Amino acid sequence: MELILPLVVIFLSLFYLLLRRRSKQTNLPPSPPKLPLIGNFHQLSKRIHHSLKDLSQKYGPIMLLHFGQVPVVVVSSSSLAEEIFKTHDAVLSSRSPMTTAKILMYGCVDIGFAPYNESRQLRKICVMELLSVRTVKTFKTVREEEKIARKLDSFLEQVIEEHIIQSSSNDLDKAKDFVDVLLQIQEDEDNKISMKLTRDKIKALILVS
Repeated sequence: MELILPLVVIFLSLFYLLLRRRSKQTNLPPSPPKLPLIGNFHQLSKRIHHSLKDLSQKYGPIMLLHFGQVPVVVVSSSSLAEEIFKTHDAVLSSRSPMTTAKILMYGCVDIGFAPYNESRQLRKICVMELLSVRTVKTFKTVREEEKIARKLDSFLEQVIEEHIIQSSSNDLDKAKDFVDVLLQIQEDEDNKISMKLTRDKIKALILVS
């Protein structure tokens, strides 16, 4: 008698879960039988389009497959494809929420993973506000600084090349300056510096000297 009540509770719980599972699956497309873990992979050959065609002839133009544990709806009818991509495109254009995007993108509210209508509004903000002509003009100083940086880099390259040419002339009377010392350290394989003294590092040292 003591075991009857727990068994009844377990039976009713399992029966409830079974009914609930069936009620959830009533609106799903027909699906071929799947295997644990691999799903319907065993029913696909190297020519996947041929396998999908054969399955669609048996289960209909719209069916549910499981690639591993991932459910995938396969449409094999041109009329259904037109209905999905043309008639109801706004409803079905949203991307499936990904766990990574939920964590990194504050619950999929960014421009890439937001629902379709919100994504359109976010793109509109980017085009009209963030990438407008007025906003781009505010980057003028940044472009000018980049141009100055390129000119300065070209000047430093010229200075280093002149010192390399002068050092190759074997002029012993010429006094060595800061750049000559750096170039000598760069060429000296027996120097006590463990790092490699590159051209960019020499230019950076010239700027702070």
